[in-house]
Amino acid sequence: MATMLGRTPLTLRRGLAALAVLLLVGAAVYVAFHKPSISLAPPLPAVQAVTVPVTPDQIASAMQGDHFYADYADGAPTTLQVTGSVSAVRRQSQRVQVQLRTTVPMAVWCDLGASATVVAVGATITVTAPAKQAARLQEPAGVLLAHCQLVTVP
Repeated sequence: MATMLGRTPLTLRRGLAALAVLLLVGAAVYVAFHKPSISLAPPLPAVQAVTVPVTPDQIASAMQGDHFYADYADGAPTTLQVTGSVSAVRRQSQRVQVQLRTTVPMAVWCDLGASATVVAVGATITVTAPAKQAARLQEPAGVLLAHCQLVTVP
């Protein structure tokens, strides 16, 4: 019995030493890899949306020259504000699309969605559209501005 009691404190000391080492290693790992939820760094400024007034020719030329996305859709969220003369109106699957007149060999189409507003050929309108959602059309060559919103209609 005395032998057993003599070993118990030694075994207990080893166990406590192992536990202490384990706690120290755990604390070191926690400190090294823990990312606090409260940061002392100043908050990043919010990205401000930008509205850019453009003409249909500017849009068509930028897409034709392969710099549309670099000019209008790179960086802060950009809304294009386009004013132009309507050269065509088409309805596809309950969606209304208007073509804006350009002087370059590339069409600019605005998808107005299921718009109930009547837009006539020859009318001058102003629309807004998110630049990042514009798509290049292959046949015939052109630009499709998605999610256009009519701002002014005569």
